[in-house]
Order: sequence, then structure tokens, then C-alpha cells
Amino acid sequence: MNAVPQPASDAPDIDLTHYIHVLSRRRWIILAALTTVVAGAAVYVTTARPLFQATTMVLIEKEKRAQTYNEGMMVETAADDYYQTQYRLIKSRAALKKVYDKLDLTGAEDFAGGPGTLMGAVTITPIRSSRLVNISAQSHDPVLAAKVANTVAEVFVDENIESKMFISKEIMRALFPEAAPTTTAAEATLRHESLPAVVNSALIQNLRGNYADLETKWGEMSRRYTPEHPELIRLKSQMESLKARIEGETRRVVEGMKAELSGRMLGNNIRIIDAAEVPSAPFKPQKARTLSVAALLGLLGGYLLALGVDALGHREAPGPGLPGLGAQGRADRRLGRHLPQAPLGPQILHRRGLKEHPHDDRLLGGRP
Repeated sequence: MNAVPQPASDAPDIDLTHYIHVLSRRRWIILAALTTVVAGAAVYVTTARPLFQATTMVLIEKEKRAQTYNEGMMVETAADDYYQTQYRLIKSRAALKKVYDKLDLTGAEDFAGGPGTLMGAVTITPIRSSRLVNISAQSHDPVLAAKVANTVAEVFVDENIESKMFISKEIMRALFPEAAPTTTAAEATLRHESLPAVVNSALIQNLRGNYADLETKWGEMSRRYTPEHPELIRLKSQMESLKARIEGETRRVVEGMKAELSGRMLGNNIRIIDAAEVPSAPFKPQKARTLSVAALLGLLGGYLLALGVDALGHREAPGPGLPGLGAQGRADRRLGRHLPQAPLGPQILHRRGLKEHPHDDRLLGGRP
């Protein structure tokens, strides 16, 4: 049984010795490229102006309260996008404007262009799987970089407290009537009843509706009966009981608002963990890293250049035994092609130990 011939593979073989020989032959090209690239990188790292970066670490804890009252609107604080909102607030234009004015950065070279220059100098980097966030600031002045990072964090903490404390003056006067000595008991009761939390209370509104029905019924019967009538006395008693319940429920809501406001004054879910320190080493350029990358790129580029030069030299050089032909002539010989050869001169024949013979087919390029 005859074996089926296997087709020859067209994939070229990788000759590692060839590349090693190129590395040896063209080592000066590689060294020249390496020296040039590393020298350029060294000039850059020694002449570039150093840029410093300082970082402040801040803890942002999610609000425990489900909702807060603010001007009659219910504000959600436990949403999934809570942290993304906080990150945007740190770099908001209003916050950076406060930082710029607080540090008086008009005379600083890096920030002479106004508060907008802080937008590019300040970066926010949340730490994964945690509630921590790094606030970094960059500047050519290391002391100023630390000041900017710390001030951005401080302004963020202060604004969070202000947002918790934000409440209208009318609500403050309603909650704390003792702060205004001229406020009467009737005015204090009226202000309590106008509070958003009281107005939005379903229980209080239901009690007021029942009280209004009894009041209407009492008015109709009072036109027919005297005040001493048993039915009017019973309605009067029910009205006084409902009024007492309404007042008690209103006081309970008001006290709850006072307690909530007091909790806002005492606690803050955002605080600084690590304040920024003055950096001792520049953030850019990093000399060791820059020189290492330059050395790798120089070696790679030099070797690629050496391969190109070596390939070009072999293409232009004539092949042995084929005067005037280079790589193409050697390729033709490997493929079994017979090319006509020029007659060899006497000196070449003498060196090869051959005698000149005009009819020798081998010397004429033909087959024997």
C-alpha cells in the first residue's frame, strides 16, 4: 500500500540563530539607538519642570435616614446614585469657586486663569469596594498642592453640613417660637399647623376633616336648639376631643422635626480621614520609570532598525557564484532553477584549480 505524500508546508521556519547573528553583527546600531533614546529621555527628566500631587482621603457614609424634609419637599438620600452625586458635588463650579476664593489663588502661577483652572488640577478617585474617596490636587508648588487638596475636602464637608441645615426662616421660626419673644401662643399654633410635615400628615388631615363635619353639624343644630340641649352638648364634647387629638398629633410631628434637626446639627456622614501632606517627590516626571521605558524602547527600536539594515544589506550584496545577483539569485538556486552563468576568467579558474577549456560545458553554464 503506497503512502499518500504529505503536502509541503508553506509556513516559513523561524531561524533564531539568524536573529542572534544580526544582533551580533549590528550591535553598534542597537547601541546607537539605545544611547540616543536614553539620552533624550535623560534630557527631558532633567529639564522638565516637576509637577507635584497631594491627596486627601475622605470617608462618605450613606445617610441612615430614609428621607428629609426641605421646604415641603421630600428629598431622597438613600438612592443608588448617592455616591456619584457626591463625587460631582466635590468638583462642582460653586465648590471650586469657594476654594479659589478661600485660598486667594489669583496670584498663584498655576491657577492665575481663574477658578476654572482648578477643574483640571483636581481629580476624584473612588477606592473600590469601600466608602473612601481620594481628592488629589496637582501643582508645580508642593505646598500649594497640599493646600488645595485639603481645602477642597474641607469645603465639601462644610457644604454637606450646610445642606443638612438648609431650612427656610419661616420653618425655623415655627419650630422655635421661643427665639422670638413677641410671638403669641396663637401665632405659634398657627405656624405649627402650617408646617409641611403637619400639612402632609394623613392622620392630622383626617382628624381635621372629622372636626369640620362636627362643626358644621353643630352649627345647623344650634339654630334649632339651645346650648343646653343634650345633642349640642354631645357634639361639643366630640369637637373638643378631636381638637385635643389634633393638637397632640401636631405637637408630636413638631417634636419629631426638632429632634431630626438636632440630629443634623450633631452628626455629619462625611469626614476627612487622612489630610494631604506636602509631597517630597514630584508626581511628574518619574525619572526611574521614564528612563526604564526609554531603555526598553531604545533596545526594541534599535533591534528593529538593525534587522532592516541587515535585510537591506543582504538584498544588495551579490550571491556566491552568481556575480551581479543577490538574494534573488540565491532564491532561484534553492528553487532548482538554472541560470546562465558568465564564463569564468583565467584567474578565477586558477584559484579554483580548474583549467581553461573553451568547450567545457560546466564553465559555460550548461549541464554536463
